[in-house]
This record gives sequence, C-alpha cells and structure tokens, in this order.
Amino acid sequence: FWDRLNSLPFYTYVNLGLESFDDATLEILKKPVGSRDMLRAFMQMLEINNRYEHFEVTANFLLGEDLPPGHIPSLLKQLSGTPRQHMGKGCIYLSPLKGSINSKEILHQFREIKQQRPIDTFLYLIQRL
Repeated sequence: FWDRLNSLPFYTYVNLGLESFDDATLEILKKPVGSRDMLRAFMQMLEINNRYEHFEVTANFLLGEDLPPGHIPSLLKQLSGTPRQHMGKGCIYLSPLKGSINSKEILHQFREIKQQRPIDTFLYLIQRL
C-alpha cells in the first residue's frame, strides 16, 4: 500500500489525530484506543516519513487547561524521545481544545513543547485563541 502511494506522481500528506499519549486524556476524549496504540501510530508515522520520499504523515495533539495533569508531561516525554534523524518531515500540530479560555496558558504550553522538542511543531488554529 505505502509503496503504491509513494509511486504516485504527486506528494501525499496524511494527518493523524493522535490527540494525546495520556490514557486519562484519551478516556475523556472517548478515543477507542489507549496511549500504547497512539505511541505505536506515532512511531509508524516516523518510520513512514523516513522511508518514503513522496509521502508525509503529520500528527495533531491537543492543548487545553482542562485536560488531565498527565497530558502535557506524557506529550513532552514521548516527543523528547524522537530521534533527531526524523526532523524535517512529519511535523506535529498542537490544537487548542474547544472551550479553553486561558489563551496565555495555551501559548505557554505550546512554547514549552516547541522549544524542547526535536520535531517541527506548529500551533493549529482552527479556533480563535
């Protein structure tokens, strides 16, 4: 499948809504999978990006002051373990959770993650901060 996609005469992008590496957060979001599955999907994203020239996979994660306390630490831990060889392809987007009212806290979380992680990180603003 991946080889066929890579052989197409154009560049293909896929975005994964991973949201979190924290089980409590995934439970609140009613995600049907756990943190181990999210980590496995993230690692597969890195592998695909490393292996295929015309295919890029990105991932979304959430930000928000009302998320469980383990959300940001688990995100920081998993992203900090990303090997530097994966830089340049397969960025992550941090998306503020709808209803988050403390935009200064959201921006603080974003800066903390962006400044400490080896993978390109962007703020995804589908909603206003």
